[in-house]
Amino acid sequence: MKWDKEMKRNWLATTALTSMTLLTVGAVSSASASPHATTGFVATSTSGTTSALAPDLLMDEQKVREALLTPHLFTLFLLQQIANGQKPAGYAGGFETGVAAGEQAAVMSDKVSVWSSINYSEAESDFTATAYDSETVAGSVGLDYILSKFVTLGAYISYSDTDTNSTFNGGSSDTESFSIGPYASFVVDDMFSIDASIGYSTSDIDNSRTVGAVVATGNQDGDTVFMSIGLNGMKWYDNIGVSGRLGWSYSDTDNDAYTDSLGTAFTATDSQLGQIQLGGQVSYYTENFMPYVGATYVYDAISDDVTTVAPPQPDNDKDEVRLDAGVNIFGSGALSGGLSANYTVLREDYEGWGVGGNVSLRF
Repeated sequence: MKWDKEMKRNWLATTALTSMTLLTVGAVSSASASPHATTGFVATSTSGTTSALAPDLLMDEQKVREALLTPHLFTLFLLQQIANGQKPAGYAGGFETGVAAGEQAAVMSDKVSVWSSINYSEAESDFTATAYDSETVAGSVGLDYILSKFVTLGAYISYSDTDTNSTFNGGSSDTESFSIGPYASFVVDDMFSIDASIGYSTSDIDNSRTVGAVVATGNQDGDTVFMSIGLNGMKWYDNIGVSGRLGWSYSDTDNDAYTDSLGTAFTATDSQLGQIQLGGQVSYYTENFMPYVGATYVYDAISDDVTTVAPPQPDNDKDEVRLDAGVNIFGSGALSGGLSANYTVLREDYEGWGVGGNVSLRF
């Protein structure tokens, strides 16, 4: 049975409330246990680009969403730690506060922050029967408010433009998406916090494929509901910070049916992706800069496969490692920001990388 959008949103809300319990007991559903009907994603020389590659493109899309929001959530985590007495040796202000060392009470006096982030990323699969490459430019703006030194609530809106070229069908897709959603950060104690976000995205997709000497084109709409939740921990050893994160992210994308310019009808598709993330990071604090390096292991607990009509088949492997590095930058006042870079390894026939920046003003 095909779920309508209202049913999907209700299910997403339930998933957000139960995800941490599922992670704790290890009861994560397999792909076959998804409550949605199975959709076949088959790549052929006549396939519609998005119709065939929806699971892969959803994976890339989820990475971009996380890259836009995660830097600000980490900054909130640092701010909450300082307000609760956990800070690096020689702390001299920063982390969006601009206060001097020893003035922790002032950390929470500036309760509102506005922030923005940008990201550029590329992804590529060189498995011949499903080969594609894509590049995405994305940006977001957000606003949050500190309710107390234990709770921060916020909301954001983002835009992304993904250009995909698919050699297996001489085609392409151009996807423009707008996303919106709330987020929250909750302090557990002076070492741990939980963050959560949910959201909705709407997309406009221009598809093309080559049939003989003719390029067939078509347009379709899409929508995505998504959520994430994570447990963060950090401990300072003088100026060295060691942090970790256990997270769960879920996305569900519906792309509408469409008929291309040659009169070929493509059915609607529904793809899901649920990922467990376990990562760590080492930071070094100085008065104005905090460089870091880290790695995150990602496992696809819920995913759809892309297949071909004849062997060999794509590997459709379920895990990867994301390597990241960057620097947080603290100004003399309430303005702060950062730069980051990441690279994906261990997926067969796939590689991806991205760079980004963020800026925040607290007042």
